[in-house]
Amino acid sequence: MSSFFNCLLLALCFGVAVSLTLIVWIQDNRGWDWGFGISAISMLLALIIFAAGLPMYRIQVIQGTSDIIKIIEVYIAAIRNRNLRLPEDHTELYEIDKGKEAAQEAEIFPHRDIFRFLDKAAIQATFTGQHGKPEAPNP
Repeated sequence: MSSFFNCLLLALCFGVAVSLTLIVWIQDNRGWDWGFGISAISMLLALIIFAAGLPMYRIQVIQGTSDIIKIIEVYIAAIRNRNLRLPEDHTELYEIDKGKEAAQEAEIFPHRDIFRFLDKAAIQATFTGQHGKPEAPNP
């Protein structure tokens, strides 16, 4: 990976040196049309080289859903549960099974009150059967 960045930096520095010396000299001595023409041809050549090397890049297909969809689902669940009562103890809210996430313990953050309105998305709704409306479990 470091050799790629070395080559990238070399190409970048070479391009800057050429554009500051050779292209300026051509524009001063031959005219602006020659300078812009050479610049346009070099950009077209760079685009062709990039397109030829594109199949060699690793393109990974996204598996599953994206993180944006997961965030939107939390907001939708919070809106759907807006009429439910929050339990007094935050440990009664739905949490990911820590046994499943044991290897990723650093990703489980402690509960905070900064986004308390999103706690409504973590309420485990139970159906009473009386009116078919979801209600929060009794503590």
